[in-house]
Amino acid sequence: MVVDDDPIFRLLVGRVAHQLGRSANLLMCSSLHEAGQLKRLADFWVIDVNLGDGVGPEWVKQQRDEGLAQPVLLLSHAPCQYDLEPLQPCRFLPKPSSLEDLGQLMQGWWN
Repeated sequence: MVVDDDPIFRLLVGRVAHQLGRSANLLMCSSLHEAGQLKRLADFWVIDVNLGDGVGPEWVKQQRDEGLAQPVLLLSHAPCQYDLEPLQPCRFLPKPSSLEDLGQLMQGWWN
């Protein structure tokens, strides 16, 4: 599940998924509201930190409190200023992250 309000970044993640042969498995959302409606379908999450309808890490924390267990990758143009411990399993990568790094993480989570 990719939750990012930037359509270009969603396109790049889709390209990585396609290169991994997994594009059919990739769900793309532009908002946390939309992601909340589809959350049971995700194997892992790629979430932008700052979205128009909320803050990614705060949303993940709420979902963790409700039992969400899938791995999460948080992305932002700004340095991470959030305590990731309560969000585990969780990683942070700065945008623009390399497609290679993103692909390695996604491949590991799909396996």
